[in-house]
Amino acid sequence: MQYNRSQMKEGVKVAMKAANPPAWQVALLFVLVSGVGAWLIERILGVAFPGSQLADALAMGVLSGKGDPDAVFQQLLGLMPNLGGVMFVSSLVMAAASFVWNNLMGFGLSAYVLGMVRGENPPFKTLFVGFYQAKRVLLANLWVLAYTLGWSLAGGVVYFVVMMPVAFLAGLLGIVGQLLGGLVVLAVTVVGALFLLWLNTRYRLVNFVLANDPACAPKEAVNQAKVIFEGNMADMMVLSLSFVGWYLLQGVIAAVFGALGLITMGLLAVVGQLILAALHIYLLPYVEGSFAAYYLAQMGDGYLHGSFTQGGWDNQGGSPFTL
Repeated sequence: MQYNRSQMKEGVKVAMKAANPPAWQVALLFVLVSGVGAWLIERILGVAFPGSQLADALAMGVLSGKGDPDAVFQQLLGLMPNLGGVMFVSSLVMAAASFVWNNLMGFGLSAYVLGMVRGENPPFKTLFVGFYQAKRVLLANLWVLAYTLGWSLAGGVVYFVVMMPVAFLAGLLGIVGQLLGGLVVLAVTVVGALFLLWLNTRYRLVNFVLANDPACAPKEAVNQAKVIFEGNMADMMVLSLSFVGWYLLQGVIAAVFGALGLITMGLLAVVGQLILAALHIYLLPYVEGSFAAYYLAQMGDGYLHGSFTQGGWDNQGGSPFTL
């Protein structure tokens, strides 16, 4: 299946403008609720595991120049018998709580943009639908996590197998070996970046499958998402890459306003953060909505809200996809 990526993304922008409530307001609510939830998880678990919090406080005291390094070192040694276990358990609990919270909220965002591109005007409460079907959402994302860890481990093994002889030959052949080793490292870096893009995109549609079909089992949703990806790998990876310009712009803004903040007592740094926040709120429904539109088109449901005058999708089944 071939499609007009630019036209599809333009259609998503039209859907964002037509949405009621406005897409930016829903995205703002998502950012605020997600951020507050993450902060509460950190604070609550910090109280539940005071040992790790104490170690952090002691370390910060040394870094700020308010504590005697020798005294702090002795205190840390006294904590050591129990501190390692406490920090390990607290890290696991923190990771589990963050996994649950982020995936339930992330599913809500996926469900919202799915309705948005269909022109259904989903309400604010759509962001919280994941909590009503937490079991299937979390099981599906656990499968995704397991597959992702497996592929990452396989990639790490391949990297080790390739780089070990390269490092050995580089030391053995001197300058020539170092030059050849540098070329190999460059090639491996490019391949690694493509591998990460492939891995990040492979399970990108899982939440849309779950949201689109409430009867779909978690494992089946993962399998359906993989089938769509494997049949449209290049298209989906290019769609992911098409947003790189926005991410580079965010990096430039952060760097420029961060530097200007040094000479304006932080004032322009705050302005830069506000600009970045506005961009983030705009990009959330835009990026997610683009993948939702791609999924709907793959499912034969490829239309957006109403019609628009630039030859886009319409309610009679018109689509930028050409079979």
